[in-house]
Amino acid sequence: MSLPQIVRRYAAALFEAATEAGQVADVEGDMKRIDALLTELPQVRDWCRSARPEGSDETFVETAFAGSGPLTLATLRLIAQYGRLAAIPLLPAAFQTLCDRASGTTRVLVETAQEPDAGLVEGLGSAWEGRTGKKVHVSWRLRPELVGGFRVLWDDSVLDASARDQLRRLRSVLTAP
Repeated sequence: MSLPQIVRRYAAALFEAATEAGQVADVEGDMKRIDALLTELPQVRDWCRSARPEGSDETFVETAFAGSGPLTLATLRLIAQYGRLAAIPLLPAAFQTLCDRASGTTRVLVETAQEPDAGLVEGLGSAWEGRTGKKVHVSWRLRPELVGGFRVLWDDSVLDASARDQLRRLRSVLTAP
């Protein structure tokens, strides 16, 4: 079983337990704090991904994620118990996906070569809401390597309208036998 599959199983179990306990919002807050911690302290993310001394995983979870609620901590302890700390950095996104699905929301990431104006981001959000029939959360990320244009990422799909992709396709046409 691949790591993403494992993470989805842990996230699904946590989401189900949180739903039954009426604590989805609390666990969602925990996931946001964990994601922020992993972003702010890359050494915590590195620890999750590296080889560790035996028996240190549970201690690490108890220390690094001490402020988390009981359901979140129980899940993290279970992950540590099975030696799967590499799943922790992927858990917040997997949990958020389940929350979004349950609320009929989708997230769209727009990558651009230069900073877009607010109108473009709002327009894409409105267009995506019309296309999907769901509430859409649009965020954007600066990616200078795209050269120009944009890429839109949502669910498991990518719409690539970047100059970089157009140049790549042109190169493959020109170099094809």
